[in-house]
Amino acid sequence: MDNKINNQINQLSGKMKETAGKMVHSDQLELKGKLQGMGSDINEKGEEIKEKAAHKANTILDKIKNERGR
Repeated sequence: MDNKINNQINQLSGKMKETAGKMVHSDQLELKGKLQGMGSDINEKGEEIKEKAAHKANTILDKIKNERGR
Protein backbone atom coordinates (compact mmCIF):
# COMPACT_ATOMS: atom_id res chain seq x y z
CA MET A 1 0.00 0.00 0.00
CA ASP A 2 2.80 2.43 0.88
CA ASN A 3 4.51 1.79 -2.45
CA LYS A 4 1.30 2.57 -4.31
CA ILE A 5 0.91 5.88 -2.47
CA ASN A 6 4.57 6.76 -3.02
CA ASN A 7 4.22 5.98 -6.73
CA GLN A 8 1.18 8.24 -6.97
CA ILE A 9 3.01 11.05 -5.15
CA ASN A 10 6.01 10.67 -7.45
CA GLN A 11 3.77 10.64 -10.50
CA LEU A 12 2.02 13.83 -9.38
CA SER A 13 5.30 15.49 -8.51
CA GLY A 14 6.73 14.52 -11.90
CA LYS A 15 3.69 15.91 -13.70
CA MET A 16 4.03 19.17 -11.76
CA LYS A 17 7.72 19.45 -12.70
CA GLU A 18 6.94 18.69 -16.31
CA THR A 19 4.22 21.34 -16.41
CA ALA A 20 6.39 23.91 -14.61
CA GLY A 21 9.22 23.20 -17.05
CA LYS A 22 6.90 23.88 -19.97
CA MET A 23 5.62 27.09 -18.37
CA VAL A 24 9.08 28.53 -17.69
CA HIS A 25 10.59 27.07 -20.88
CA SER A 26 13.05 24.86 -18.98
CA ASP A 27 13.79 21.73 -20.96
CA GLN A 28 15.76 20.29 -18.03
CA LEU A 29 12.90 20.66 -15.55
CA GLU A 30 10.42 19.28 -18.07
CA LEU A 31 12.69 16.28 -18.69
CA LYS A 32 13.13 15.64 -14.95
CA GLY A 33 9.36 15.60 -14.57
CA LYS A 34 8.87 13.20 -17.46
CA LEU A 35 11.55 10.85 -16.15
CA GLN A 36 10.11 10.94 -12.63
CA GLY A 37 6.68 10.05 -14.00
CA MET A 38 8.09 7.21 -16.09
CA GLY A 39 9.96 5.85 -13.08
CA SER A 40 6.72 5.79 -11.11
CA ASP A 41 4.98 3.92 -13.92
CA ILE A 42 7.76 1.32 -13.97
CA ASN A 43 7.62 0.90 -10.19
CA GLU A 44 3.85 0.48 -10.34
CA LYS A 45 4.14 -2.25 -12.98
CA GLY A 46 6.80 -3.97 -10.88
CA GLU A 47 4.47 -4.01 -7.88
CA GLU A 48 1.70 -5.50 -10.02
CA ILE A 49 4.04 -8.23 -11.26
CA LYS A 50 5.17 -9.06 -7.71
CA GLU A 51 1.55 -9.30 -6.54
CA LYS A 52 0.58 -11.60 -9.43
CA ALA A 53 3.64 -13.79 -8.83
CA ALA A 54 2.82 -14.08 -5.12
CA HIS A 55 -0.77 -15.04 -5.94
CA LYS A 56 0.34 -17.74 -8.38
CA ALA A 57 2.92 -19.10 -5.92
CA ASN A 58 0.28 -19.28 -3.18
CA THR A 59 -2.11 -21.07 -5.52
CA ILE A 60 0.54 -23.65 -6.44
CA LEU A 61 1.55 -24.20 -2.82
CA ASP A 62 -2.08 -24.59 -1.77
CA LYS A 63 -2.59 -27.16 -4.53
CA ILE A 64 0.49 -29.14 -3.41
CA LYS A 65 -0.65 -28.98 0.21
CA ASN A 66 -4.12 -30.22 -0.70
CA GLU A 67 -2.74 -33.09 -2.79
CA ARG A 68 -0.52 -34.25 0.07
CA GLY A 69 -3.45 -34.23 2.43
CA ARG A 70 -5.39 -36.78 0.37
